[in-house]
Amino acid sequence: MRKITVFLIAMLTISALANAQFNENLNVTPEEIFVGVYPKSQYVELIEYNILSTRTEESKATNDILRIKSLVEKGDYCKEKYGFKYFQSVEEEIKKDRGFVEIHCNLVTQNKNLIEVMKDVFGKVLKRDVEITISKEDIGLHFYGNYPNIGGNNSAFTKKDSDQRAVFWKNGTPNLEAIFSIKQEERIPLVDKLDGNAKSPEISIEEINKLKFDSKPIDFMLKPFQDDADIYRLRHVKYYGELIEEYQKKVGKLPFQGEADVPINVFIANSEQEQYVKDENPFPHETRSCKSFIEELEKGLGRKIDEYYDPQFAPVDKPNFYIYMVEDDTYYFAVHISQYYGFAYKVGEHYYKVEITNKPVLGCRAFALNDLVANEKYTIVAEAVPMKEEFFEDREKQFLNETKR
Repeated sequence: MRKITVFLIAMLTISALANAQFNENLNVTPEEIFVGVYPKSQYVELIEYNILSTRTEESKATNDILRIKSLVEKGDYCKEKYGFKYFQSVEEEIKKDRGFVEIHCNLVTQNKNLIEVMKDVFGKVLKRDVEITISKEDIGLHFYGNYPNIGGNNSAFTKKDSDQRAVFWKNGTPNLEAIFSIKQEERIPLVDKLDGNAKSPEISIEEINKLKFDSKPIDFMLKPFQDDADIYRLRHVKYYGELIEEYQKKVGKLPFQGEADVPINVFIANSEQEQYVKDENPFPHETRSCKSFIEELEKGLGRKIDEYYDPQFAPVDKPNFYIYMVEDDTYYFAVHISQYYGFAYKVGEHYYKVEITNKPVLGCRAFALNDLVANEKYTIVAEAVPMKEEFFEDREKQFLNETKR
């Protein structure tokens, strides 16, 4: 094999270039594509430069670019264009830049197998079979075709008297980048047909991490129960949060505030759940019983209250009880759910926490109660209709007066 510089690669014959093509789904093709693979971050960046139409009719080209803009706004462009097996878009953007149309895509994956990841990306972008090799010295991309031109932080080769191509990166390179370009002849420019720039909705770091590091799917036998149970868990965090804050307004302090020089914890568990409660907090603290917590709330509020507990009797993957904690003049109340839903934070396998507090801190994971209930994603789940509503309502009724018996 012999090394060929970008300049020599550019000297391919005009006839070869005329037959060259990238993936032309959605009736468009770029003249140049940047592909950046970042293995440790499980992240890929794609930038398509100078998007052109493969149509012959101007009106159809206009309709195509408007559809593409709509796909970008929903974050579905890469899904429709490339159909990646292992990647999902977290951000997409289409814009006019220097007289051309560009599309930027940021994608993440849960797959840590570099060979599968690179075959997926480069195979779909180049629209051909590719092979990936990994040695102590190099990471290699191999494919056939006397096009496209190749640049980037790599070494590109063409086998003598062959259309076998190879691109190598030094093993250990944190970002594997390649720029592929093909001169597109007689294509319709789209810059004047794009009626404005567009981006997909912003996505949070938590959401990106979920896409990259999410757990294996919940067992199909457990998922319907957990989906319904999460609805009630999220209703309960609002219920207790409202009681605690009403108590504070009436009494002038929080339940158990000032009773100890260390945090005070309460595990909200019924008689079916108490055997599973484990106090594993290694830091100095005191505990109070669930019964005393309910009694304190009722005393401060001046009325009897219903009691609500996690719908799950025995724990699977996560605790099946709620937690109240007070430290000085700050409270926290936490429930444990099975999925992220766009606002919880991950603790373990199928184990996510939703926590509220009266003193939220910027960058902290605990919500102010008002902020949580105003969160559209919370509302969608908490106001959903459970599949087995009668079952869960009956289970709730069994424990409405649990500590008063």
